[in-house]
Amino acid sequence: MRTTQWPSRPKTSLAVLALILLAVPTAWAGPEQTHTGVYKTEHFEIRYRPGSRAGAAVERDGARAERDLARICRQLDVANDGRYRLFLYDDSAELGAINKLTGVGAFAAGKDVHTPFGDDQTRAHEIAHVVTARLPKSGDEPRNMFFPDGISNALLEHVHGIPVHAVAKFYRMRKQLPPLAEMTGAKDFYAWLRKRPRFNGYDVAASWFRFLLDAYDVKSVKAYYTGTPPAEAFGQPLSVLEKAWHEHLDGFALRKEVELLLRKKAGEDVRFDRYALDPFLRLPADLRGKPKDWKDVTSARLKSSDKAWSREKGVLRGTTKSMHWSWSELGTKALGDGAIHVQFEPAARCVGVAVSFGQATRALLTNAGTFLYFGDHQRAGSRAEVLRGGRPVQMVLVQRDGQAQIWVDGVKVVERALEGGKGVPLLGIAGGATVVRAVRIRRL
Repeated sequence: MRTTQWPSRPKTSLAVLALILLAVPTAWAGPEQTHTGVYKTEHFEIRYRPGSRAGAAVERDGARAERDLARICRQLDVANDGRYRLFLYDDSAELGAINKLTGVGAFAAGKDVHTPFGDDQTRAHEIAHVVTARLPKSGDEPRNMFFPDGISNALLEHVHGIPVHAVAKFYRMRKQLPPLAEMTGAKDFYAWLRKRPRFNGYDVAASWFRFLLDAYDVKSVKAYYTGTPPAEAFGQPLSVLEKAWHEHLDGFALRKEVELLLRKKAGEDVRFDRYALDPFLRLPADLRGKPKDWKDVTSARLKSSDKAWSREKGVLRGTTKSMHWSWSELGTKALGDGAIHVQFEPAARCVGVAVSFGQATRALLTNAGTFLYFGDHQRAGSRAEVLRGGRPVQMVLVQRDGQAQIWVDGVKVVERALEGGKGVPLLGIAGGATVVRAVRIRRL
């Protein structure tokens, strides 16, 4: 089944997980000269370069290597009685420089595993290689690198967070899944992959082996892996097995987020939805509008009857010890259909902050919930958003299309049929203090 040297792996993103068995001249000591630090676990002698960053991670990587080895042996139903060497590097660049390799992120040779420290996925993949390399030959049917890379990723089940079946399902949906005979029969699997730079052959192979491991006994899978023809190993020809695999893929649920990621990896110009860190950017586009649509009124005339509100160094401050609301007009022009956007910075024990269209439509955010008032009458409320003193909060009060809406940190919390009318923007404070950095209005 195995030769003294596998073909060179392709220089693609898939190369990180590839296996290379190198024919190394005995005169070249390689990493033995640099990796003189030794840390031993039950099944691994971990080698590291003294003083390196990787050297600080040997206990952690050693413990996870033992965990992965036990899991791999259990899945393959083989005795966990081997001894291996695990060489840890600071990164793939150091690994390549010391081993005189290019385009290689990790590799396994004989009973040695070479990998950057802290890369759990790659380390487990390479450990699977050294375990499957011990399986005795069972037949003479040729095997290319589709087999060792496929079974290694199959034992991972999820590669870069994606189920391996999702990758194969993606290609099958697009009628881009090559026949098994083509992939398993390629004389040089890496050369075959180089001609298909955007095709993830590793995880397609992994899906095939994951299907076999789940659908059939592991003894048959190991026989097939080590050279026994599929008709002898499973009692069915490859074509029948392939049809069953395809039926399994057809029934596999490909979630939209996973499909989006696979489309992105395939080179499509698609993007994930990003959670905006600025709450204002979470508002729907029709409400958010363009910057020119909003007018900053932070510096407009401030009229506070009880002196609870003041302006200091360009910011507004509201302070009251009373549990009753203290209000202040901001500006002199009444606003009808429109939106008022306020950035509050309430103090730790503040009971409530508010924004209003005059006396008509009021939005109150308190430590008990969010409430919509028309005049002095409460018409709607929600406990989904409460005031958390000491944390900044953005409120938007909207009147449009016969509806009143309260938005808190970019989320619509309350909506109700409009009963109010026009009014000069008001700011409110109750039971504490707040700073207001900015107030903006938009006519709709």
